[in-house]
Order: sequence, then C-alpha cells, then structure tokens
Amino acid sequence: MMDKFAIDEMAETGANRQCLLDELPDDRHFDRWIHRIEKTPEWLIDRVCRDTMESGLLDHGEVKSAFIFISHRAKELRRIVELNKNEFKSMAWSWFSSNSSNIWDGPHI
Repeated sequence: MMDKFAIDEMAETGANRQCLLDELPDDRHFDRWIHRIEKTPEWLIDRVCRDTMESGLLDHGEVKSAFIFISHRAKELRRIVELNKNEFKSMAWSWFSSNSSNIWDGPHI
C-alpha cells in the first residue's frame, strides 16, 4: 500500500472517491509541486513526526511508521503518480505522458 493513493473507492478506509480527481484539467502544476516534495529533507520529516509524539498524538511505533511512509512518499511521489494516473479521469497529461520525452527518470535535484 506504500505506492497506492487512498483516493479511490478501494481505499482501506472505505472512503468515497476523491471528488476533485475528475475536476483537474491538466498536470501543469504537478512537476513544480512534486519537485518541492522530493526536496523535503528527511530531518524535517523526522522532526515533524517526533513533534507529534511529544504532543501525545502518536506513540513511538506510529511515529516510526509515519516517518517511513512519508519519507518513502516524498522520494517516490513522481513514480507513484505515474502508477496511479488512471485515477485522474479528466486530466490532460503532458510531462507525465508515457509518450513524452519528459517521463520521470529519477529524482530531479
């Protein structure tokens, strides 16, 4: 489940399909935001996760799981979007298109 979006009706939570999925017209802002997320330093993710434990929101095991999950998502988000792009029914894909020469080739630093 690390590479699946919880945005469809198949989510473990039993949630409804994310209502905005069919409203996004194109991917013009995806590259900018995914690039920013990819650059999130692990120390910051760790600090935020630890703060939730210090605030009493999560226990030690949950913090460890949250750190692993969020770190993975930050590093792999571009690939995860590519794997799940069929969920964006109205999206006109440009740089994510499998026919595009701009398809993801790894982290962009």
